[in-house]
Amino acid sequence: MIFSVLTPTYNRAHTLPMVYEALCAQTFTDFEWLIMDDGSSDQTEQLINAWMSEGKLAISYFKQPNGGKHRALNPLIQYAKGDFSIIVDSDDALTPNALELLLSHWHNIPEEQRSQFAGVSAMCQSQTGKLLGLPIPEKVLDATNLEILYIYKLSGDRKGFVRSEILKQHPFPEYQGEKFLTESIIWQTIGFQYKTRYVSEVVCITDYLEDGLTENHVRHLRENPKGTTAYYRNTLDAPIKLSLKVRAGLHAYYVRYSLHAGYSLAKIIKDGTNKPFLMAFGLLTGPLFYLRDKYRHARNDKKTMRSAKPLAQKISSS
Repeated sequence: MIFSVLTPTYNRAHTLPMVYEALCAQTFTDFEWLIMDDGSSDQTEQLINAWMSEGKLAISYFKQPNGGKHRALNPLIQYAKGDFSIIVDSDDALTPNALELLLSHWHNIPEEQRSQFAGVSAMCQSQTGKLLGLPIPEKVLDATNLEILYIYKLSGDRKGFVRSEILKQHPFPEYQGEKFLTESIIWQTIGFQYKTRYVSEVVCITDYLEDGLTENHVRHLRENPKGTTAYYRNTLDAPIKLSLKVRAGLHAYYVRYSLHAGYSLAKIIKDGTNKPFLMAFGLLTGPLFYLRDKYRHARNDKKTMRSAKPLAQKISSS
C-alpha cells in the first residue's frame, strides 16, 4: 500500500462528509483511511459505519476517550500500513489529484537521494481560493522544516506526506493534563535529519473553524504550557544560526511558557539551552511576556463576567 490517510476527529460529523467525498474522488486510489474518533458525542460513529458499509474506501475506524489531536494521531501512526502517511484533518478536502500529484513529485527526486527526504509538502487554500500562508517561491524547493520557517520565513498551512517509517520513530510526546500539542514539535525534529520537497501547487482546500485548533492556536499554547515549553526548548537546540534564534525570540518563548507551566527558575535554567547569552536574554524578556499573558487573561475574565451578569439578571427576573 502506498498511502495511509490519518484523520483524528472530535465532534466533526458535520465536516467529515467533505473529507470522505474528497477521498472518494482521488485519481490515485492505493490508500487506506484510518480514523481515530477522539471521544465524539455526535453522530460520527454512525456516519463512518455507513461509509464502511458502502465499501468505496478501505476504512479503519477506532475510538478512544477524548485526549487531544496528538493522542489520537499516535496510535494511527503505528497502525499505518502505507509507505507514506498524510494527516488529513476533519475539515480538510484534498484536491482530486492530491495524492497522485504528491507521489509524482516524490518520484521526481532522484532515487539515490530519497533517503535524505522525509516526504513532499504542498500548498493549502481556503474555499474562496486564498492561499493559507506565503507561497513557495519556486516551483520546487528542497529544504528542511527549520529552513522554511527561519530562513525562507514561509509561515502558513501546508499539506503533504511523510515516510511512515520516519513518522513511526517520532511519536508525539504526551503530557498529563494537556490535550493540545503543536504538531511543529515533530516536524522540526524530523527536520533536524531530513529535507522535505516543497512544491508550489495546491493540494488541500480548508477553512479554519471558529472552534478549530488553528483558530485558537495562541490560547491552546498558553493553556497547555508543558508541551509548548518542550517545543521551544527543542527549537533552542535546532541547527540554525544563533542570530535567527534571537530574532525569532525562541529564548523568551521558552521562559514564558515555562513560567505558565509552573516550573521553578532552577528548572528553567537547568533544562534551558547551554548558550549563556540566549538563556540570560530569555530570563530578561520571557517574564515580561508571561506577565502580559496573565494580565490579558485576567482582563478577558472580567469582560466575560460583565457580559454574563446582565444575562443572569434577566434570567432571574423572568
